[in-house]
This record gives sequence, structure tokens and C-alpha cells, in this order.
Amino acid sequence: MAFHDLATTVDHKKIGILYVVMAVVFLVIGGCEALLIRWQLFWPRAHFIRPDTFNGLFTMHGTTMVFFVGMPILIGIGNYLVPLMIGARTWPSPG
Repeated sequence: MAFHDLATTVDHKKIGILYVVMAVVFLVIGGCEALLIRWQLFWPRAHFIRPDTFNGLFTMHGTTMVFFVGMPILIGIGNYLVPLMIGARTWPSPG
């Protein structure tokens, strides 16, 4: 399957799979952020990262996990399953 086929597809199953795959990629990124946070908190008074960097990383981790992992996984599963459950041949799209 070529990249162009995936990037221009209108098949609801492929689009749902793309959503879930990208969510898993961001899950790994969010997991790395969580590891950095936990590494800092592992020892008292650790100086692995600066306090303002820690605060930004903490906020970025929350944003990544909610908006780039949780929501896309739910949207991707819905995009994959809803047309199958309602018996639609295609996913309706504007245009």
C-alpha cells in the first residue's frame, strides 16, 4: 500500500486505522514525556530538568495524552465501526 493511497483514501476503515496508528505514535511520545517526569521525581531534590521545564513538560504530557491519544483513538474506532454498524456502504463526507 503506497503512501499516496493512504493519504488520499476515502475508505472509512483505512481512515480509522490511520487515526489509531497516529494515536499510538503519540502514545509513545507521551510515554517518553511521562518517563522524563518520573525520572525527575525519582530522587528528592533531583536536578535532571529545571523546574520551569518540568512544569511545561507536565502540561505538554497532559495535552498530548488527552488531545493526541485519547480523542483520536476514540474517533478512529468510531470512524472504523459506525459505518459497519449502521450498514452504510461508505462514510458520508461533505463535498
